[in-house]
Amino acid sequence: MLSALIPLAKVQTQNKGEEQLGELDLSSWSSTTLPALHARGIETITSIYGDLWPSIFKTFGTHRPIVGFHELTIVYGLYLSDFTHMSALETEIVVSTSITCQGLKGPSLWHVRGLGRVLGARGSDEETPKMRRIKDVIRGVKVGIASVVEFLGPEMVQRSRLDGGPDGLQGWPNVGDVLRDLGGWGDVES
Repeated sequence: MLSALIPLAKVQTQNKGEEQLGELDLSSWSSTTLPALHARGIETITSIYGDLWPSIFKTFGTHRPIVGFHELTIVYGLYLSDFTHMSALETEIVVSTSITCQGLKGPSLWHVRGLGRVLGARGSDEETPKMRRIKDVIRGVKVGIASVVEFLGPEMVQRSRLDGGPDGLQGWPNVGDVLRDLGGWGDVES
């Protein structure tokens, strides 16, 4: 986020006086406490990852306390739980798209699952009419993302690994990978 914000802020504040740069006034934007953000973050991350998010956090090793705090309280609690301008579904589509376009196959797969969960997917029985419809919607989202990436040209196709990457094994996850690689959509209700 900061890699996008800092250049944007630089352009926006160029040739403006110091008084126009803005100040951080916590009382003017939020009365939300850290415990409330943490609780909201857990609720949101559970809606996306189900009961598997703690096992993802275990992969952070010795960085788990700091990264976990940042993810739960700031990323999920402050940003991804704020549905003032976008719904939970819209937020997950934006997040999933952004991660997928970076060519991050593992995180993309988790967010394919997350998108399915936001749409109501649960368990491992993928043959119910509801699950078939959810999977079709997810496939449609992937087709839409791929169309935009292809429109942007060969460099974006390569950078996003839509082409499978240098070894052909780094491509985008498919909806079928959720059951095969993650064991299903999770049973925990959000």
